[in-house]
Amino acid sequence: MFIQEIKIVETKLKAIRKIYKPHYEVVAQDSRGSTIGQSILRNLGETIFKEWVSLPRILSGKFHHIRSRDGVLLVGVYGPHLQ
Repeated sequence: MFIQEIKIVETKLKAIRKIYKPHYEVVAQDSRGSTIGQSILRNLGETIFKEWVSLPRILSGKFHHIRSRDGVLLVGVYGPHLQ
């Protein structure tokens, strides 16, 4: 499971994922204006997805690992450098 900056739209990312990582799921946020997009990629066999939040410049998700009771909060925040 990881969060990644993306420069393509969610539909293209999902198409690529189907070819290379068919047992993974993608939650993504497309880029908007000067803000780069973000995506969370998770293995369906290792994590249980509880919820996710997509706000301008913020993408987060709550997960539980299947083999333990540990919860994970994964958050990505991106903002352009403004002067």
